[in-house]
This record gives sequence, C-alpha cells and structure tokens, in this order.
Amino acid sequence: MTHTNESPGFPGWFMCEFVDQGDHAAGSIVRTSFANPADKASRSTYRVTINRNHSPATQFATLAHELAHLFLGHIGSDSHLGIRQRTGLDERTREIEAESVSYLA
Repeated sequence: MTHTNESPGFPGWFMCEFVDQGDHAAGSIVRTSFANPADKASRSTYRVTINRNHSPATQFATLAHELAHLFLGHIGSDSHLGIRQRTGLDERTREIEAESVSYLA
C-alpha cells in the first residue's frame, strides 16, 4: 500500500509517496515527466518515494537527501527551477553531496 501526497508548497511538480520497502531502501527520486520547452507554463514533474517503515526523523532526512539529488542537478537540468545539469558525476560523489545536504538539514 502506498500513501501519496502532493506537496502543497510545490503544487503540480512534486509528489511524495510513502511505500513499504522493508528495512532496506530509504527512498528515491525520479523525474516522471519533462517540461515542454514550447510551453512556458509547462513544468517537469518528480516523484519521491520514502520508506514508510522508517522513523519520522529518518523519513525527513531521506526527503532532504532525495531533494538534494534534484537541486544539485544529479537527475538533470530543470530550467523552471534554475537547476543546471550535473549528471556526469560518479555515484559516490553524488551520494556524498546529497548526504551532506541531508546532514545539514
């Protein structure tokens, strides 16, 4: 069973799902659609999944970590959000960057 929330602060472009992932994966973020460059009102959309079995504190840290991947450009550019593409980084570097943001949050 999943529980889905559209973030009130980011209507239309950000969805968060709380899913049963056992004790393993904490979460993930994916781009679910791309903005249409010909339509200035068009926006890319994103889905974050968070493990509902984790404590609220861990869920918050996971959300910060996954959003860090977005805003650090790890999943590509997004001109509407002012995000530059930085997909050429190796996985270790991407995870250290995202975890650093999570730690600071």
